[in-house]
Amino acid sequence: MKIVESYLEKGWGDSVDNPKLEDIKTAITETQKMDDEHGAFWVGVFDENDKEVVLEVSKNLDLKLILDPENLDPDTFNENKSKAANWESVLGKYELLLNGKVDELKELMNK
Repeated sequence: MKIVESYLEKGWGDSVDNPKLEDIKTAITETQKMDDEHGAFWVGVFDENDKEVVLEVSKNLDLKLILDPENLDPDTFNENKSKAANWESVLGKYELLLNGKVDELKELMNK
């Protein structure tokens, strides 16, 4: 997937356009300090056809990979859930996402 645009959105309302890995490291640190209600963030990426993929992580290391989040049809909505072993593995998954390696990310999420 060729990434043409991305964003980072934090559960407490802050956002970053076209985030880098350093922005994600900052979001991880901030999320660890947040309360459970606001302790989450997500990154969305868009390809050249405006297809969106979103990866969300919560403070308790729950991950959600949402393919085409605009599709709300329950029969075709595509969401993969998993639990990360640690924050380092979360960072690795975001690195894959930012590099457009969505197929590799899906494989990791399904393990």
